[in-house]
Amino acid sequence: MGFFDLFKKAAPNGKYLDNKNTITMQYADSSTIPLDEKQYYKPDEYYTFTIGTSGTLGQRVITFEQRKELSIPSKRGLYVAEILLLHYCSLGKYPNPKGGYPGLWWFEYGIRDVGGVLRTLENRGFVYINNTTGKYTLTELGELELTENEYIPYMHKSKYKTIEGDTFGSEFNVWSINKLLDKEDKNNWRSIVEQEENKRISLLTPQDKPMSDVEAEMYKNNTLGYREKKDRIDYQNRLISMANSAVAEYNQDGNTEKLISVYEHVFIECNPPLASSQNMKLVKLYVQTGQNDKALSFLNRLENTHQAPLEKIRLEQARILKKENKYSEAMEKYALGYLAKSKWNCTFQSDVFIKDAKTTAKKLCWSEEDLKAVNERPSRKLCKPPIWCKIEAPYWRF
Repeated sequence: MGFFDLFKKAAPNGKYLDNKNTITMQYADSSTIPLDEKQYYKPDEYYTFTIGTSGTLGQRVITFEQRKELSIPSKRGLYVAEILLLHYCSLGKYPNPKGGYPGLWWFEYGIRDVGGVLRTLENRGFVYINNTTGKYTLTELGELELTENEYIPYMHKSKYKTIEGDTFGSEFNVWSINKLLDKEDKNNWRSIVEQEENKRISLLTPQDKPMSDVEAEMYKNNTLGYREKKDRIDYQNRLISMANSAVAEYNQDGNTEKLISVYEHVFIECNPPLASSQNMKLVKLYVQTGQNDKALSFLNRLENTHQAPLEKIRLEQARILKKENKYSEAMEKYALGYLAKSKWNCTFQSDVFIKDAKTTAKKLCWSEEDLKAVNERPSRKLCKPPIWCKIEAPYWRF
């Protein structure tokens, strides 16, 4: 709640009475959503009118009705968000997707009642319910509409898209392309989008600028393996730019789901993935959003590929396992994490270890002597010192 909200009178259904007793909406109206469909949405208070983190002045959400005034419809009268819904229907995901409707429908496209808009598409003959799957299927009209506007799903998934009002170079998003194609030949959309995309990439990635004559000759002849080295560096730089751009957008719109999606792309899906210390930020985002299983899986991946300091990986594993009430495994990771640290300076940080592991030790019914015994780093000649038998962890695994 903001400072000025303290001077407003509370009213039901996400509304406030201001000092003039005028009802103002705190978050988007959900009254049109049937009760049996509420489960596919987040709580009402999630759908605020401001995009941004708490305590900041964020960007205002542009509703679907407002978008109609600001964007160009297709020749059959469909707007960007409606055509994107056709794309999701073509994937067999809607209505009522298993994980619920993502927040992007509200924050990016201004639609609060996604099911309601889907029903209007059905009434207009673009989709129909498949009785076998219970999901929407495109009609011939819907398939034709999506084919003629393929730029919309492309721009929606583009890793180079910018937020509206971006002051760093020109805008590159579905809204800017929507207006541009209104003046150009839409059949040639791929070439037009590619030109705009290259403009954006040239701003974000210096490596895409023309090479000097000497560099071009070395690249052509692959002198001393120059081509492979440059391609590898350019590839990593593109991923870095992609990640940095996503962070900049997150600082503007506070969309955690979108940031996680980009991080997953650069740190997991890409082959090879981005080698950067930012990878631990994905772990923190997973934990913040309650996806501890994904966090542990990603940490295991980092451990196997040596893409982060081992001590950081194991201490983070310990904290997550502790949250999951897996205290024996957590204690193992705590001990191994501090042993991994000690290999750099041959000093076991006993005070810090005890502070970190004290709560976990209590859950395991360890005595104070048991915990203190771990302070003495075991001799490498021992296979499994008695105290380490309690956590079943060979001390050399670091």
